[in-house]
Amino acid sequence: ENPTFTISFRGKYKVGINKFLLPIKISLFCWFAGTQIATAFISVYLKHQGLTITHLSMMTAISVAFQFITGMISGILADRIGRVKPFLFVNGSIFLVTMICFIVMPKIDECATRKITFDCLDQ
Repeated sequence: ENPTFTISFRGKYKVGINKFLLPIKISLFCWFAGTQIATAFISVYLKHQGLTITHLSMMTAISVAFQFITGMISGILADRIGRVKPFLFVNGSIFLVTMICFIVMPKIDECATRKITFDCLDQ
């Protein structure tokens, strides 16, 4: 049996798709589509929760740097160990926990507004 099926466009363009890789391609599409949709609405949600543009910018910058660094590290470790599923599970779990934390996060105006000072107290 041929593991590849071909789709043709306009009669002259052909795309070959490996049947064995199709579940991986579909799951990766769903993963990246879901994370991008969530990312698009997180900033709007957090702005509604009371964060400023400065906070959102810092969170976005830190998030991108964190994704880049942890992606490289988990990729290197997955290649060395030879197993990808544990790393996918851990990364998905971290994403899920982060989304749950955003959901249960209180509004900024509901938090205490005490000032933090770094003055030394005489005792």
